[in-house]
Amino acid sequence: MEKESRLLNIGVVGAGPISQAAHFEACRKARNAELYAICDLADDLVTQMAAIHHPHVTYLDYDEMLADPHVEAVIVATADQFHASMASRALAAGKHVLVEKPLGVTVEECEALRKDVQASGLLLQVGTMKRFDPGIAFAHQFIQDEIGQLLALKAWYCDSTYRYIETGNLQPIPVTSAHARRPAGNPKADKRRYYLLGHGSHLVDTARFLGGVIVRVQARLVEKFGAYCWFVATEFADGSVGHLDLTMAVRMDWHEGFQVYGEHGSMIGKTFNPWYLRSSEV
Repeated sequence: MEKESRLLNIGVVGAGPISQAAHFEACRKARNAELYAICDLADDLVTQMAAIHHPHVTYLDYDEMLADPHVEAVIVATADQFHASMASRALAAGKHVLVEKPLGVTVEECEALRKDVQASGLLLQVGTMKRFDPGIAFAHQFIQDEIGQLLALKAWYCDSTYRYIETGNLQPIPVTSAHARRPAGNPKADKRRYYLLGHGSHLVDTARFLGGVIVRVQARLVEKFGAYCWFVATEFADGSVGHLDLTMAVRMDWHEGFQVYGEHGSMIGKTFNPWYLRSSEV
């Protein structure tokens, strides 16, 4: 693949599953970016990933990577509990940041990070990538240009009971390390919190991208047979209403999409499991 003459040098911190399945290869394939550095505390993991992806340099110390003047931007792909602090350190070092979703695990640390971004003059982007799906991007443009006033929006994100069978066939076999840094305790054991942060962030971002700022929510949760279902009534800043459905997990195929009712038209979108790399149908 032909690269552009001016490439953005990216350092990826965190060599775990999401970097292995997405970020390393994306940096290598991007025509305007370069996988310049890989950083992780686990030396065995760094060695194996470097052998596969061939970065220019590797680091076992995050501060050392941040001090490298050749690193222009950082992808934070660590455990959720480290996202905000590591993104803040990258900004302080003068690096642009792409931080995996969720942005953080508390409102307070996200608001503090927002202040850091504003003070830095640098770019920070959250890895809620749905808005870059060509179908969803088209829906957004249609709403802006054609649909007129919005009346209502429905959006749903319903994971499948057999999604890991599918993703296991689509993704590379992850390489693990006993030396990887992990958050204290077992955060994923709190299913309510984990599902809302890790999956609800996608649903809310899609709703905001299409419907605008959400000013009010009222949510109900039902838990049965190991499944969790949130129905959320929303109100948008323009006075339109919404309904969000986050269900983990449905006894069916991956079920994600949206409906929008407007003054001059309406639309319905079907979104696919993202690991199929397939555009939404709108």
